[in-house]
Amino acid sequence: MLLDNIGIALTALKSNKLRSLLTMLGIVIGIAAVITIMIVGDALNNNMIESYNSMGANRMTFYVWEKEYEDVTDVVYRPMKSKDYVSEEMLTDINEHFGDRLEGIELTNDMGKAKVSERSKSVNVKVTGLNAAALKGENLNIIAGRSLGSEDLSRAARTAVISDKAAEKLFGKNYESAVGKPIEAMVENKLLYYTIVGVYKNEVSPYAMYDSVDTTSLYIPLRTSFDQMNTEPKFQSFKALAATGEDQDALIADMDNYINDRYYKHNDCY
Repeated sequence: MLLDNIGIALTALKSNKLRSLLTMLGIVIGIAAVITIMIVGDALNNNMIESYNSMGANRMTFYVWEKEYEDVTDVVYRPMKSKDYVSEEMLTDINEHFGDRLEGIELTNDMGKAKVSERSKSVNVKVTGLNAAALKGENLNIIAGRSLGSEDLSRAARTAVISDKAAEKLFGKNYESAVGKPIEAMVENKLLYYTIVGVYKNEVSPYAMYDSVDTTSLYIPLRTSFDQMNTEPKFQSFKALAATGEDQDALIADMDNYINDRYYKHNDCY
């Protein structure tokens, strides 16, 4: 019976060669079209995820806040002490505990506004110390020199990256001439020294306030910012980057519970 059916099928194929060829061609094209659509769809999905991540969609911010009334037995609010802040040791533990669920942790230290001088010229900037993850998140468009490297960040080098706007005021429009130049920055009545290693293109947001447009950022290594001000590394907030495909709501809840249970459960106020 089976052999008879096969024989009939082969006879039909031989007697209708053109129709058989077109049918097979349609099947091949259909399968190829489905595979192509799946590949293009996955590529577009991955590209969309990467685009959202580059805009900070995977960025989760954690703050140290005062406890709610019901969480504190004797409600006496007080200023934050050193023990209340998030330490580097805590961040290392958090990063290791959540492992593959995180891409990294962004840390910054805002040193405030400063007047940067080079001989008789000066410009106002905002001095910010940052770690490798935060530097990557800034997505700086370096147009002269280089960005802060791993050695700069690890050894607390006195190096800095300035905006093209600041470089132009200090050294003119030849941005390459700014690279390697020493500068002075007056921060909280303390004179600090840096060497420019790179110049980035200042991208002005249409939603930026006038003051932020007028004052651009000068980026330095995070450890340098603490060393120069003789303060220990401590943070009231930090930003964690969720890994691709991670459920952010679940990750936020898990991290919040872990940090509070491990480090703030017995804190009297925070």
